[in-house]
Amino acid sequence: MDKTKKLVIVSGANSELAQPFIDYFNQQTKTKIIALFQNREIKETKSIIPLQCDLRDDVYTRNKIIDALLSSKNLNLEKMYFLHMIGSFKYEWLNQTPEIDLNWDWIDDDIYDSNIKTFNNVFGWISDFFKKTQKNIPLTLFNVGSKRDYDPTIVPWKSYSIAKNILRKNFQELSQKHKNINSLFVNAATIDISKERKLRPFGEYEYRLSINEIFEKTICELENVKWYKELEIYKYHPKYETNFKNESLQNTHDRWMKEMWK
Repeated sequence: MDKTKKLVIVSGANSELAQPFIDYFNQQTKTKIIALFQNREIKETKSIIPLQCDLRDDVYTRNKIIDALLSSKNLNLEKMYFLHMIGSFKYEWLNQTPEIDLNWDWIDDDIYDSNIKTFNNVFGWISDFFKKTQKNIPLTLFNVGSKRDYDPTIVPWKSYSIAKNILRKNFQELSQKHKNINSLFVNAATIDISKERKLRPFGEYEYRLSINEIFEKTICELENVKWYKELEIYKYHPKYETNFKNESLQNTHDRWMKEMWK
């Protein structure tokens, strides 16, 4: 029996954005995919190990992944990927006030937990795995954020942007500290997924990125990234360079109100 050479861990594996990446790795030989999901079951295949768990629960998450790996006896890993494909988004309007903020850090607790805590919990298991095996297997980290996260004060989704910037910093520091860890962070314009269409039904769909465009512009970079890299992806828009890139909080809010029909 062929030994598994490549391990791909995907959080939010049943999301639309994750699907083309899972399909891509599923076609490769000697590859196992640990597909982490909370809702909507994923079909198990020869390569895909679906695991239903709440990634905010540290101990439960680690036990689930460890049990899955123990059942995969033919492991001789040469490369690992962690595709972090989840992360809640909330529109916080002009006042940018978090809906839930029990610790008073001005970041919505749901946003923080789904973006950062879930990443830390899965990465914590990966760190334990490295220590137990005493192997520095090459690891590639991957996440997608907004191309406007650079300044959380001018977007009415401040918590989301702060959370994504924390992840960017974490990715960069991990790649600086560990020679075996490479990171790719995608800064994307609006992606045409069902949640986005529901949130902004009157948006300009012709300028939205398709899921396949994200995949096609990313996969080669993902396979070959060294150290830490950020990749910006957007469709040309006649107003992008002059207006959208640095538009004010008020202007962004007004534009979104029209697109949400509020």
